[in-house]
Amino acid sequence: MATVADVARTAGVSKSTVSCVLSGRKFVSEELKQRVFAACRELNYAPSSLAVALATKKTNIVGLFLEDSEDRYFEFYNDLIRECVVGLSKRRQKLLIFFGENNFNLTNDLVKGKSAIDAGIVLAPKSIDERINSIKAKRVPLVVIGRTEVNEACCCVDVDNLGLVKNITEILIRKFGHRKILLINSQRQLTITEDREAGFRAALSNAGIGRESWVSYVDTETEELGYEIVKQAFARRDYTAVIVSSDRTCRGVYRALREMGLEIGRQVSVFVLGGEGIEGKNFLPSISYAHQNYRSIGQKALALLDSLMAGRSVPEMTYVKSEIYFSDSCSYVRESD
Repeated sequence: MATVADVARTAGVSKSTVSCVLSGRKFVSEELKQRVFAACRELNYAPSSLAVALATKKTNIVGLFLEDSEDRYFEFYNDLIRECVVGLSKRRQKLLIFFGENNFNLTNDLVKGKSAIDAGIVLAPKSIDERINSIKAKRVPLVVIGRTEVNEACCCVDVDNLGLVKNITEILIRKFGHRKILLINSQRQLTITEDREAGFRAALSNAGIGRESWVSYVDTETEELGYEIVKQAFARRDYTAVIVSSDRTCRGVYRALREMGLEIGRQVSVFVLGGEGIEGKNFLPSISYAHQNYRSIGQKALALLDSLMAGRSVPEMTYVKSEIYFSDSCSYVRESD
């Protein structure tokens, strides 16, 4: 197996010159570069990633930290991950994904140097998120997909969840005449949950709606929880519209409403906030939904990381636009309601 010394001898240069050419640390003339590259091809030599990392103090690895619960992996993450993989490969970088209950411990291991990363992307932050704190403490460039609290200010890219839910709720109120609206929200400790509730309550307040509407929360996004929440909520009040956090939970909402003999799209309107490609998931009647472009979010996150790693200033918050689509699952309140 060829070594750096073999490449240097074949190219007629020093070992340090070979190292500089392969790592890109220092300027080397084009002539010497071509001699080194030719020697590498002749000897079938490829530098180990570990050797390059030691020489450059860079691993060319970006860590992607998904949510810390295995119950919360969503299909639309695939689009985000794909965009990161494709984008990083074009930059000659790799993606290392961390997911599950040991997320926090893995984060600590990474920033302590056991498996170093050059930068990190954190998804779905909590109000107080130790993943963010531990990465920032080691001065690793970081982009958060979601909103962080003010005292954890850093570079974020997100959907404007407050504005999105406020807009949807106002349409249900002003256009369709709904005043008894149930919001089935995500986990309480997530900032996305806080923003969605703030937008919901702002729309209700502007319309002078008080206790007619309500917010409920799910610990995990499952069909069964959506089913149970609707059964319990409708036992207390006859809601005319339901806004649901995810397509997974929405399946339970549909099932519960049908069991209660309520016609979706006529007696009860249903709108779902999350779920990439949801228009093709066979909701009958067809579901009204918000399209959130996770490929675009991935692209924005990588562009922000590029700027951070180059030492350029970046905005604290960048928003990616969502599209709202109303379909057969939403309609006007009937007079009898």
